[in-house]
Amino acid sequence: MSVYRKLVRPLLHKIKRFRNFLRDLLVVIARGWDLRLLTSCDMKIYRLPKSTEFWHPVGVVIGGKVDIGEHCIIRQNVTLGQVKGQYPVIGSHVEIGAGAMVLGGVVIGDGAVIAAGAVVLQDVPAKTMYASRFEPYFKSLV
Repeated sequence: MSVYRKLVRPLLHKIKRFRNFLRDLLVVIARGWDLRLLTSCDMKIYRLPKSTEFWHPVGVVIGGKVDIGEHCIIRQNVTLGQVKGQYPVIGSHVEIGAGAMVLGGVVIGDGAVIAAGAVVLQDVPAKTMYASRFEPYFKSLV
């Protein structure tokens, strides 16, 4: 075997792969997709209060017209999305557990807690804990 096939060709291949990686990374950063690249999040929301906290912000999906109140806590793998063009409205001081889905035109009241893994398809009253897997469960926090 020649020196070219043993040494030069594999080295050129590695340089080409690294160059392509850098090119793709720069394209992603230039387009503003760096957050999605690093955290696997897809947040197209227009108005996000500064007081909103994301604990372990991995896999969070938030639709463009979702209304989020002040001092909310959103954990990993949460989906806040639309159903038939309607988006959820999240009140102030709401905690949303890991893996929860809030879909459609539902209203989450102030101070409510959405349990981990809950699927919310109906309104949640203020200061209430909502847990569901198959059947909704409400518990007053007052």
